[in-house]
Amino acid sequence: MYARWKGWDVAGLTREYLGDLEVKDGDRVLEVAVGTGRHLPFLPRTAHFFGLDISWGMLRRCQRNVAKWGREAALFLGAAERLPFRDQSFDAVLDLGAINFINDRAAAIHEMIRVAKPGARFAFADAREEFVKRYEWLPGARYLLGDFMVPMNPPVDLLPPGMQEVRVKDILGGMAYCLVFRKPR
Repeated sequence: MYARWKGWDVAGLTREYLGDLEVKDGDRVLEVAVGTGRHLPFLPRTAHFFGLDISWGMLRRCQRNVAKWGREAALFLGAAERLPFRDQSFDAVLDLGAINFINDRAAAIHEMIRVAKPGARFAFADAREEFVKRYEWLPGARYLLGDFMVPMNPPVDLLPPGMQEVRVKDILGGMAYCLVFRKPR
């Protein structure tokens, strides 16, 4: 688990944007691109956690972490553009650190909204282009700065009409963003 990185209070920041999800006892929470599961310890133990990732390797690491933390999680292999869940299944949906890299962001956002219950909260956080340029030495950054630069702006324009409480917050000194919103009831 991390607490600080390059002088930033990453743990505090994580608590802040996960707090925007307003997760309550018994809520069903889906994290798309769950990776190692590093956000799970910041959610209430009484929430039901579901994680999806495109990588078996990440899901195995997540499974080990979940066991180490004494938590429970249902983990699924799959792509964000085709979520293997029923309509209106989740009270909160998050994607922290992957939305920039999903092949079809519009389809993925549509899917995340589809599987969310009316009134569900969302949080999408990711780096801005300036972050990648500043930290070229990070694994994969040189690839991102080449001819294959992906969009690194909050995908507000990809939200369907009618989403509520849409806010974009700058995080990490403006090097990243967090887009939060609510599905209409």
